Amino acid sequence: MKVMVDGTIGFFSGLLKGPKWVGIWVLWLMFINLYAIAFLPDSIALSVLVIFLVQGMFMMWLCGKYGYGRILGLGHILWLALVPWLAWQITSIPSGNLKFWLQLTLISQIVSLVFDIRDVFLYLKEQKEMPTE
Repeated sequence: MKVMVDGTIGFFSGLLKGPKWVGIWVLWLMFINLYAIAFLPDSIALSVLVIFLVQGMFMMWLCGKYGYGRILGLGHILWLALVPWLAWQITSIPSGNLKFWLQLTLISQIVSLVFDIRDVFLYLKEQKEMPTE
């Protein structure tokens, strides 16, 4: 439990110390993924929400265990499976609010995965710290 609390505090304090655009990006990801609540009980929205919450807990654990660093890119690992599944699901959804939200969510997750994969690669190359400016 202490690791999760320390991780949560470390995560948000790390965001405050880092570049503003990163904090804004994280807030956007939180907003767009939590917006799934608006479409419950839809099973696709439920999948997005549950995976986002599980990944959030995993990311707080990572931050508590390893500190605020590039390792946090692993926090979105489940999106590697969710993104292709969402792309496939979108094709069968008629136009409307659900489809629009899913398109925004999918684009946001893909962009995030590009950053995440880069961060994990740099972490493995011993560049573990996040930029502060």
